[in-house]
Amino acid sequence: MMRSSFSLVALVALVAAHVAAHASMSTVHASIGLDVSDPVSEQGFACLRSHGYSFVIVRAYHSYGAVDTNAAPTAANAWKAGMSHVDVYHFPCIGKVSAASQMSELASYLHSHNVTYGMVWLDIE
Repeated sequence: MMRSSFSLVALVALVAAHVAAHASMSTVHASIGLDVSDPVSEQGFACLRSHGYSFVIVRAYHSYGAVDTNAAPTAANAWKAGMSHVDVYHFPCIGKVSAASQMSELASYLHSHNVTYGMVWLDIE
C-alpha cells in the first residue's frame, strides 16, 4: 500500500515538474462549466454565460431508473443562451432496471426529443 502511494506521489511530482518546465513555452487554455440536475431557463444560462461559463452537462437519466424529462428543454435552453458545448449525463440505477434498458431508454428519449449534445457522461458515485 505504501509503495503505490509513493509511486502516485512521485508520478504527480514528475508531471508537475514537466508542466512547470514547459509553462513558459506554451499557453494554457481553460473553460468553465457545470453540470445541472434541475431545469435551467435560457435566462439562467445567459446569466452563467455572462459570468464566464461556456459549457454544461445536463442530467438526462435519474438514479432511480427513469429518464429526466427536463433534459431536452434544459439542453435547448443552454444552446439558445450560447453555451459552446452541451453534453448530457446518465446517473445509473442499480438493481431496478438493467443497464441495457437504461441506455436504450436514454437513447430513445434523446433521439425522440431531438436533443443536440456532444457526448453522454456516466455519473458513477
